[in-house]
Amino acid sequence: MKKLLGFLSGVMCLGLAANVASAGPNAGGTLIVHGDPSVVYTTDIDSYCGFAPLPAGCESAVTNYPFFDKFVWWVKAAFPEGASPRLSGVVFGVEYDDSQIFLLGWGPCGDFELADGSWPGPGSGTAVTFQNPQTSQLVDLYWFAGYDYYGNGVSFDLAPNPSQGAKFADDSVPSILDDIAGLGSLGFASNPGTLPCPAAGAREGACCFEDGSCQVLTADDCGLAGGTYQGDDTVCDPNPCPQPPATGACCFEDGSCQVLTADDCGLASGNYQGDDTLCDPNPCPQPPATGACCFADGSCQVLTMADCQGDYQGDDTVCDPNPCPQPPATGACCFTDGSCEVTTMADCQGDYQGDDTVCDPNPCPQPTGACCFEDGSCTVVTMADCQGDYQGDDTVCDPNPCPQPPATGACCFEDGRCEVLTMADCQGDYQGDDTVCDPNPCPQPPATGACCFEDGSCTVTTMADCAGDYQGDDTLCDPNPCPQPPATGACCFEDGSCTVTTMADCAGDYQGDDTVCDPNPCPQPPVFGACCFEDGRCEVTTMGDCQGDYQGDDTVCDPNPCPQPPATGACCFEDGSCTVTTMADCAGDYQGDDTVCDPNPCPQPPATGACCFEDGSCTISTMADCAGDYQGDDTVCDPNPCPQPPATGACCFEDGSCTVTTEADCGGAYQGDDSVCDPNPCPQPPATGACCFDDGSCQVLTADECDAAGGSYQADDLPCEPNPCPVVPTHERSWGEIKNTYRR
Repeated sequence: MKKLLGFLSGVMCLGLAANVASAGPNAGGTLIVHGDPSVVYTTDIDSYCGFAPLPAGCESAVTNYPFFDKFVWWVKAAFPEGASPRLSGVVFGVEYDDSQIFLLGWGPCGDFELADGSWPGPGSGTAVTFQNPQTSQLVDLYWFAGYDYYGNGVSFDLAPNPSQGAKFADDSVPSILDDIAGLGSLGFASNPGTLPCPAAGAREGACCFEDGSCQVLTADDCGLAGGTYQGDDTVCDPNPCPQPPATGACCFEDGSCQVLTADDCGLASGNYQGDDTLCDPNPCPQPPATGACCFADGSCQVLTMADCQGDYQGDDTVCDPNPCPQPPATGACCFTDGSCEVTTMADCQGDYQGDDTVCDPNPCPQPTGACCFEDGSCTVVTMADCQGDYQGDDTVCDPNPCPQPPATGACCFEDGRCEVLTMADCQGDYQGDDTVCDPNPCPQPPATGACCFEDGSCTVTTMADCAGDYQGDDTLCDPNPCPQPPATGACCFEDGSCTVTTMADCAGDYQGDDTVCDPNPCPQPPVFGACCFEDGRCEVTTMGDCQGDYQGDDTVCDPNPCPQPPATGACCFEDGSCTVTTMADCAGDYQGDDTVCDPNPCPQPPATGACCFEDGSCTISTMADCAGDYQGDDTVCDPNPCPQPPATGACCFEDGSCTVTTEADCGGAYQGDDSVCDPNPCPQPPATGACCFDDGSCQVLTADECDAAGGSYQADDLPCEPNPCPVVPTHERSWGEIKNTYRR
């Protein structure tokens, strides 16, 4: 219920808990009114929700009724075909003439309603919410029952809520509110009513992305692509999207470079090189060379030669593997007095415990000696365990070295009591050394008796001095005659502690009446010790819970006893990616121990994009490598963004030659787009060759032209240069002689 009330508050107070900046999953939805003549209204039914489905869809809704009939009608949310609504709430209102339309009943079909005080009167509004989002194309929201008394063609109209409008809300937090695209009405008698079924198909609008780019998409596609929808019918020209800040090269102290905004570079303590500057080539000043620096303890650190206070191994040398000579191993050395010292085996003047053993906790056996107590008793223990006066290592209790207490005797007090004390401690009448109190030698005071107190305790006193219930002269407290309070016993807690209390007051595990806490009867919690993991971490836990290497009971993590894994750092690859690994495992450019990949220290490859050529072809390259028209960073060749050259085809000339060109440039007969010259499609002129005449002259003609001119055709393609024609000699003799000459 609290969730519903909070949601309704968000719907009714749009500015507080709702997002109206972009279209949501309920965009394009409408409110329609539908009546079903087969449903009879009766007060025996509390709710008519779900009584009137529309299996044939929104278009099959009934929006007109005859007057004076009592009937039921419904308000339904209708969403476009193919939409994926997530309806969690709706606000709307009603308008009608209450002097002609009379309501008999009404009710919401959601899980909660928040209505105006005058609802469902004319001009009033309500809000309805659902616990679970409704995803159907048609959703029952409200039902009404009533009739039209006069039949004047009036209507019952859906309208905006008078204070909040007409909106759908989804189940986002905060909710996305979508305007209701249409509001229907129910007509009576001659009034047909209105049926605003939603338009099919999702509407589109501008979708903004983080890089400032814009695409026209549907609201759903924009959300799936990770963009921010700007609203139905918004456009990308001009671009409505906020642009990311300019970036440039940012230099760091280690000489690395990263392309960042000026603000991000400042936050990262870098030196901004200016907008649109790049990291390739690297513009950053490089730090001095470093190398492995060896120390006397065998440790290694990568430093500059100037900073190395040990033995510098040379520029670009590394500490993994460690090139430094290691000092001899050390371990715990135990001495006869139980003391411990970490030293080498060679320097140990006692009992060497082994390499890498430690003195904390102390592994050495401790010496013992005599321990004296106040009563003169003696026991042999270690100095640490002696609760009295330690007599020194190797001292013994036989003979007893302990000073004996002074002599005692009976000491009498005014109340007749007797106590065995030393003479010095007796504040009464000392009866002499070695005197005793049984029988009591002391003069007795007035008669006494048992005196009982509320806590069940008992003391023997005179009647006059009894502040409780006097039991009579000479009554005793043993056995105790006093009524006892409830029994007590030991109460055990989870931490192993113990307290004496009643069973009723025990908040732990009661051990039984009259049980005591000394000795402690409570089970003790498990013993803890240091647990080492592969990554060098140490955790104090029980042996049973240790998922690593248990170091022993009561061991600690400070100082950390765990072997440490090899150092790791950022490893850069050619594609600008980064991974944290050891120097040995880095197949790229190792950035140094303890460097990280966030922020990425690796130089990034230059951006690429589509490069267009004159022939309309496209290839992906960097701007620097593009020998054509660069389309911009991150542009692609599929689909091809390049302007295509005009179509070409074969062009035929009168001489039968052929060339491939555009139709506009063809000075002959264009054969059509994409036609080719191989094989040659052009009609060929008749063959020509040398034509010889009687005078020895020669012309290149066709065979027909040669015959017509009275010449002698020599052969196709035979040229006139050199002249192949014979010269006919001229003689001053008869024609018969001439012919006779050439007949030979």
